[in-house]
Amino acid sequence: MSMTPLEELRHSCSHVLATAVLRLYPHAKLDIGPPTDTGFYYDIDLDHKFTAEDLTALEEEMKKVAKENQPFLRKEVSRDEAVAIIKERGQDRYKLGRLADILVDVEKLQVAAELAVVAGLGLLHALEVGGEFFLRLEGGAVDA
Repeated sequence: MSMTPLEELRHSCSHVLATAVLRLYPHAKLDIGPPTDTGFYYDIDLDHKFTAEDLTALEEEMKKVAKENQPFLRKEVSRDEAVAIIKERGQDRYKLGRLADILVDVEKLQVAAELAVVAGLGLLHALEVGGEFFLRLEGGAVDA
C-alpha cells in the first residue's frame, strides 16, 4: 500500500500514540490506527473509558515519545514468527485477525515495536512527527 507523505506522517503519529497508550495503559489491546483525511484514529480496547484528562496525559506522553526520537524499528518476520510475537506480547485479540487479513502470498511481514503489522516504512524516527498533538474521542475511538 503506497501512502502520500502526509499519510505516512499521520500513520507514524498513530504509532507514537500506540506507544503512549501502552506506557500508560499496559493492558490495552490495540487494533488499528490508520491515517484519515483529517488525521488518524486508533481503535483501542480498554476497560477504562478515556476522559478529557486521559487525552491530555496521552498527548503529554506522545510528546515524550517524540522527544526520545526513538527509531520506528520494524523487523521482517515470517507469518508464524509474527503470530508468536503478537501472542507473546498479549496483543492477539485483534492483531491476529488483522494478520489474517493480509494476503496469503506475502512471505515476510514487518512488525513494528508496538505490534502494528505494517506494509510500509513510514517515517524513521518518532521525532519526525513533531511535538504537538491534539487528541479527541470520536465514536469511542481516539481520533487525532
